[in-house]
Amino acid sequence: METKQFPGLCPYYCSQLEANCQEALRFLVSHISPELLGDDLCERLILLDEQYCYPSILTVEESEGRNQIQLTNSEDCLCFEEYANKLRNPVGLKYPDDGSRRMFVVEQLGCIYILYENKTRVEKPFLDLRDRVIIEPNKAGDERGLLGLAFHPYFAANGRIFVYYVSRGVLNRTRLSEFRVSSDNPNEADANSERVILEIDQPFLNHNAGELIFGEDGFLYIATGDGGAAGDPHNNAQNKNSLLGKMLRIDVDKTTGEREHEPRLPYSSPQPPNPFAKDKDARMEIYAYGLRNPWRCSKDLGDPTTGHGKGRIFCGDVGQDAIEEVNIINKGGNYGWRASEGFRCYDEDLCGNVGEEEKPIYSYDHSVGRSVTGGYVYRGCESPRLNGIYLYADYFVGKIFRLEENITTNQWQNKEIDVCGPELCNDGLISSYNRKIMAFGQDPKGEVYPTRFRNSYFWVGRWEHL
Repeated sequence: METKQFPGLCPYYCSQLEANCQEALRFLVSHISPELLGDDLCERLILLDEQYCYPSILTVEESEGRNQIQLTNSEDCLCFEEYANKLRNPVGLKYPDDGSRRMFVVEQLGCIYILYENKTRVEKPFLDLRDRVIIEPNKAGDERGLLGLAFHPYFAANGRIFVYYVSRGVLNRTRLSEFRVSSDNPNEADANSERVILEIDQPFLNHNAGELIFGEDGFLYIATGDGGAAGDPHNNAQNKNSLLGKMLRIDVDKTTGEREHEPRLPYSSPQPPNPFAKDKDARMEIYAYGLRNPWRCSKDLGDPTTGHGKGRIFCGDVGQDAIEEVNIINKGGNYGWRASEGFRCYDEDLCGNVGEEEKPIYSYDHSVGRSVTGGYVYRGCESPRLNGIYLYADYFVGKIFRLEENITTNQWQNKEIDVCGPELCNDGLISSYNRKIMAFGQDPKGEVYPTRFRNSYFWVGRWEHL
């Protein structure tokens, strides 16, 4: 069996292992050459963040109560409405453009469920992949599982869906697969119709990313992490011959490679081509690179009147030990990792030596939060003052933020979202939300839904005090 490095050990824990169980520690990293490790194993294995390293991450208190945030009666506050509950690890909410107004919630444990506008839920999963997905359901911090869902732009006619998951068959291999809707029941996908599109071997257990988005161009965008561990030890994100640490873009409607040396593939390079499609030393699938752990990306629906922003892809990229960032993904862009972390130099040998870097539209340090959760640009009607504002969160501190664009200066201003006091949250709305926001979703009307780790789902309510 292939051994894996356990990423991000706490300093005290690694020191104990090195002192008392050095052979076991070396076994964990036996696939890394001795010259890379050096004499001190823990220099490569530790992570200083006590809320993020193993085993402390297993004992960090997970509050089941409401997030303790200062309530306000100001004009910029929000109320919330519970939309659905008893969901486990919801990592996304997607909808097909088929007029059905169904929403599909993706559970990391391997199931996809259908939700209706009236808050009812189809009890039987739309797709159950628990026999194919690998994840430890009771292990805090496991980043594997079912991670992405996208509906083909012509889903109403062809019934094609695409999912991204960590496969049970091969230890830590991520898989992009296509499924078809059952011919007998539109609320069920045919689990036997799986067609594997792309597989990527992951060197470590974390940073699997997995967001899937069909762009305005009709092509499928796939966000991948850098392969895991700490500090991208293989420098995958900057290596254009690796699919890790990238935003990929493929044409799932064609099955031929674009270059002579490529085998016949179940997908093709888009036309016009990706930026490195003609580079023999790069993978044709790469659209952008230099990402660390893009945890949740989204496509802007655009201003309903002017169309501004339509099609932009936003990603929250989780930082190493200092900086969290939000990026707009541009064709051919290099987002810096591991040379840099946000606006900060990370690897002194690489910093300044990887060419021009795309910088975040916003970043924050770990005094504010520790793990960004990418969100959506609000384009709904319930909260008109949110129109055009990018909503996102920080998983560890449980705060929701808003980024507002100045179209003239192309700058973004960040602000934490206040929660209204109970006297303003009436008519069934509430003045609190649960911690550990794992993802966001968006419905056909542009409303935005944050999802909580484990068992709850909340709709972003309207501005109460106008």
